[in-house]
Amino acid sequence: MSGTPFDDFPGWYVSFQTAVLKQLPRPGDITWVIARDWLKNQGTLKEVLSRELVNPIIKFQVLVNRSLTPQEALAETGRSIGIGMVSRSILSALPTGQGEDVEVHFFPLKGHLLTSQYEEELSKHNLKPDPRAVIAVNRDHPFFADHYENGAQWGDDSCVLFSRHNRERGVVVRSDDYLWTYGRWLGGVLK
Repeated sequence: MSGTPFDDFPGWYVSFQTAVLKQLPRPGDITWVIARDWLKNQGTLKEVLSRELVNPIIKFQVLVNRSLTPQEALAETGRSIGIGMVSRSILSALPTGQGEDVEVHFFPLKGHLLTSQYEEELSKHNLKPDPRAVIAVNRDHPFFADHYENGAQWGDDSCVLFSRHNRERGVVVRSDDYLWTYGRWLGGVLK
């Protein structure tokens, strides 16, 4: 197919475009007025599509047992805790939080983030920290951290990070100003 408009795009991208087109609302699901408005506002359409497709948010509904000690909450995840990877003094300061049935939102970092920037970054997504809710997600959905290193922070630089290395599901709790790196997912609850 030499000389086609698709020559500049890899095959996976053409397949992706096709999948997106197949999922667009059908004429019976969208009015011509709405379609016309999108045609007139293609910049906004691009922003909406980019936000939804390039900057995904993954949501989980979980029950959080806030009466557990921090150690018990972490133990419920069934994750391996590396020797020296959990600071008991940091873990004991884990906030209790509020709400039993909560929706936790996760988004990927697009660059490195200092712990001093953590709450500001959550705020951009209309989120606030709830480390116990993030722990509950990793308890109920262990596969999530198998694919997406994720975590939460409390205080100035106390962090919990869930991940999988080789075949081992692990968790780290520590004070680290450089923990939030590109590709890790931050979790929080709506403000």
